[in-house]
Amino acid sequence: MYHRLTLGACALGPIVAATGCGASGDTRASTATVTVTQAASPSSSPATSSSTTTTPSVPEEGDIGVDVPPEISKAAAGKEYLAIVKPFNKALTNLTKAAAGNIPETGPISRATLERLRPLSKKLADENRTFSLNLMQKSQRWPFEAADTARTLATEVTRQQRYYRNMATAETPQEWTDAWNAWPEVDNSAELLRQQLGLPERG
Repeated sequence: MYHRLTLGACALGPIVAATGCGASGDTRASTATVTVTQAASPSSSPATSSSTTTTPSVPEEGDIGVDVPPEISKAAAGKEYLAIVKPFNKALTNLTKAAAGNIPETGPISRATLERLRPLSKKLADENRTFSLNLMQKSQRWPFEAADTARTLATEVTRQQRYYRNMATAETPQEWTDAWNAWPEVDNSAELLRQQLGLPERG
């Protein structure tokens, strides 16, 4: 559950080597130069020239050249989701519980409250980022419908990261309070994903 409050030098090589192997009067060097030049000349006879034709490999039918991980069952995907969302939900619960009753209706929180909530905010920001990365990685093997929803959720989770990080780096009570108040509600992609994975709704 995921919501706010309840959660090519090769061709030149022989020529260079031949012309650099002796003094300027060395006839062996001169002969070698002529030999290499003739071999590379377009006028070389067909009998002394050779060519190699490389035939590109043809992929088998259905092969697009991309490794696609095998799809796992809905039940297995559900277990993976619960495992990766658990640390985030715990961090979210810890922050919201600590904030409950300590955020005034008007004005900023106290300095003492800031000192308690800032490390919890950092933990939430860290877990949120990990959750987003795991969603994108793990969901590649999930059933198609759930994988598509997981990508939507990962986008939403990433959008939330800015608000968590602002709370985690707030230097004053007012900065933290402003970040908290700007924290938007999320969409229903988490609830939809749970349904698609056969998981019960969270109360």
